[in-house]
Amino acid sequence: MIDIQALTGLASSAFVGLIGAWAGVWFSLKRYRNEKWWEKKTSAYESIIEALHKIKRLRTHHLEAAETYREVPEETARRLRLESNLALEEIQRSIDIGALRVSTEAVQRLKQFQSDLVKENGARDWYSHLEIGYEAAESCIKDLISIAKKDLKID
Repeated sequence: MIDIQALTGLASSAFVGLIGAWAGVWFSLKRYRNEKWWEKKTSAYESIIEALHKIKRLRTHHLEAAETYREVPEETARRLRLESNLALEEIQRSIDIGALRVSTEAVQRLKQFQSDLVKENGARDWYSHLEIGYEAAESCIKDLISIAKKDLKID
């Protein structure tokens, strides 16, 4: 004869086991997705900061040359301009993609950077033009590092 109490206990154990397995898989998948999303956001911030560094590097080379009364070699200047232009495209792409990759605060800071960079065009001379761009990039890098740390919950 079938022992109903044993059968009930077996069914109950199987049910609890299935629920436990399902919950374990669900939490593991959720954690995996969160980790992957964190990695993508980290990569996005790194790309943006690298782009800002390239923009700053162009101005740094020209500022150092101006301060030592020398010219930046044409090939170096051409390479730096190309890097800077590609970096500006990366900044614009990050703004366009927006909060999908980075925080809204980061997007707003990048828009402010673009506005600050436009001020280069109103500079009274070449050196001032370079200083404005350098300071805009340097300030944006510092701010974005803070924003990224907060967004990624680092420190």
